[in-house]
Amino acid sequence: MAAISAAGLSLGIDGSSMIKQLVAIKTQPLQDIRSQQSEVGLQVSAYGRLKSAVSAFQSVMSELASPLDNAFINFSATSSNEDAFTASAGSTAASGSYSVEVIGLAAAKKQASSAYVDSSTDIGGSGSIDITVDGVTSNVAVAAGSTLADVRDAINQAADNPGVSATILNEAGGSRLILTSTKTGVVNEFTLSINDDDFNSTDNNGLSKIFFEDADPLVLTDSSVITAAADAQIKIDGFTVNSATNKVTGAIDGLTIDAVTVGTGTLTVARDDGAIQEAVEKFVSAYNDLKGSIDTLYEGDLDGDSSLRFIQQNMMGVLNATSVTDTYSSISQVGVTRDEDGVLSLDASALTDALNNDMDSVAALFSDSTDGITVRMETFADQLLGFDGMLVSREEGLNSRLSSLEEQENRWEIRALEIEARYQKQFAAMDAAVSSMQASSSFLAA
Repeated sequence: MAAISAAGLSLGIDGSSMIKQLVAIKTQPLQDIRSQQSEVGLQVSAYGRLKSAVSAFQSVMSELASPLDNAFINFSATSSNEDAFTASAGSTAASGSYSVEVIGLAAAKKQASSAYVDSSTDIGGSGSIDITVDGVTSNVAVAAGSTLADVRDAINQAADNPGVSATILNEAGGSRLILTSTKTGVVNEFTLSINDDDFNSTDNNGLSKIFFEDADPLVLTDSSVITAAADAQIKIDGFTVNSATNKVTGAIDGLTIDAVTVGTGTLTVARDDGAIQEAVEKFVSAYNDLKGSIDTLYEGDLDGDSSLRFIQQNMMGVLNATSVTDTYSSISQVGVTRDEDGVLSLDASALTDALNNDMDSVAALFSDSTDGITVRMETFADQLLGFDGMLVSREEGLNSRLSSLEEQENRWEIRALEIEARYQKQFAAMDAAVSSMQASSSFLAA
């Protein structure tokens, strides 16, 4: 419109201003489209926030519904002598007390080779070394001219290494190859067999020298076992338990005992009401957080959106559904209540009473693999967030509408330019006509 800023001077009017007004009247639909774009854009953003809120809720429900570590069946394991052992309890544990004695710790076998001048000196032999762990053997080839460093690398880089690491120790008597089992326990002990190219695999010459053990204990330059493989050994109430590691599992249902050093103590297992309460509070908090997000959106950018009503009604439906347990059929019976606004709260003392009465039913109410409240809530959240779920479909619909509005906006912007150009042309012609008439009038008057 700047091109006709002088239009209307002969008419005594502001042509530019009038054109703007006329264009605005003719292109009112364009303003309506832009208004709709702004509104739909806010809705798209709001659905993004709703998806984030549902996703956060789904993560908490998934954690609480996990059958691997039932948060609603929780026990604590306490050692009276943590210098000797510590312990932890899982969901399959049961209350009780046990006498525990750590007799010995698990160890990995470690063996040193014979001493050589250094790690880069030819070991003076060739052939191969068979390394066997629990029936699995790796045949490590040793070429003529190999050094300790070469043998170390060949062992560590072997694709079929059965569980042995090699390193070099440089000590006062020379350099030694040190082999160590990568896992503790007798079952992971390694054995060595030399295949010497000089056809004598047991003497102190050629390749067989590397792990030759002299019968004379005073010969300190030969190979020797530094640490023998050993299982951890503990006694529980007088019964012996062996373990390839210092982490003893399976001896008592649901309990893991970590042996630290030789010693004795008492292991006490008790229900952990604090941890169970924390799990219920996490459920309550996650539910209230999602409800709060929905309420905020319903009163704001998604005012009156039926999808929000649908989500709230289904969440309440899960809460109100009858549980599979005989003792408890509703969360209100275990201390979780809902106020007039639908906000949940927990009465800790009521929860403790319910746990004292029937802990298994409390756990089933929340985490039964089929009908537990957290399981059903997780399933519902998964459905909302799924590829063909309601939230994704609604978001796609809004984005499609935005694309349509953008196309309409583009068409109307082109039309607005055409309307503006037409008015400019009309005003310019009229201005020219009036100017010509004024000139003729002035001539006649003269």
